[in-house]
Amino acid sequence: MLKNNIVRIVLVIIVLITASITISNLFKLNNYKNVTESISDDDKEKYKNHFVMIYDSMDYKNWEHIYESANAYAMEHDAYIELLSESLPTDYTKEEMLELAIYADVDGIIIEGDSSERIKTLIYEAENKGIPVVTVFTDSMGSGRSSFVGISNYDVGYMLANEAIQNLKTSRTKNIMVL
Repeated sequence: MLKNNIVRIVLVIIVLITASITISNLFKLNNYKNVTESISDDDKEKYKNHFVMIYDSMDYKNWEHIYESANAYAMEHDAYIELLSESLPTDYTKEEMLELAIYADVDGIIIEGDSSERIKTLIYEAENKGIPVVTVFTDSMGSGRSSFVGISNYDVGYMLANEAIQNLKTSRTKNIMVL
């Protein structure tokens, strides 16, 4: 008799836990649906393709320059790039933003990669859904990403030298650049 009661209590607890997890996931899915619907506003519908750029650790100014250049090129080719990190009303983790982009079924994702298993799994999921993923600055090795774009020491030196030359051309004062 006591054994039957314990089994019933355990079953009730398991059912309650399963129900609460299901309800929690339904709320999360509904929230993602609401967010992804707000992602698809009128500006984006003007373009043939919609790409998402997701970043995590770099300061906003660097990403703003990257975004402006990429979006200018994209607009010439009938595409829109959304800087997802800045367009959402709530702060989301990089993993959650990647989930949102996958759920929104965007045409491509540009993301600052990392070596976490969760990011690798989500990139693999996006690739399986036919969404190409490009990692930037940091690679996600073994994730199935389409490509990786990084900066080498040569590239950094070249950009700094060009910056110095432009500064010399526009400035009448002498400047010292420390590398």
